[in-house]
Amino acid sequence: MEDIIKEYSKDDVTVVWQPKKCIHSANCWRGLPKAFNPKEKPWITLDNVSSEEIMEQVMKCPSGALSIKSESENKSESVKTDTEIVIIKNGPLQIKRKFVYQT
Repeated sequence: MEDIIKEYSKDDVTVVWQPKKCIHSANCWRGLPKAFNPKEKPWITLDNVSSEEIMEQVMKCPSGALSIKSESENKSESVKTDTEIVIIKNGPLQIKRKFVYQT
């Protein structure tokens, strides 16, 4: 099977989607249905959401099928992530990532 990689851009942010990595957690479309709608084609549309909303939601993707390619690296600010791991009683680990902007 061929590795498919698709990119969806808005302003200074590009969402990269690698469907082969997807585990169908549905975090994307449940968390930000204005941008992610699996019933539509293309299923990612970034017109009605801010760059910050996009980046925050993409960071909730547990498989890494969604990621961000930021154009801001060419500017005076850069984006880093903070990661928090939560242990859920009698369950799996929950990994939370969030963006930290540095100028």
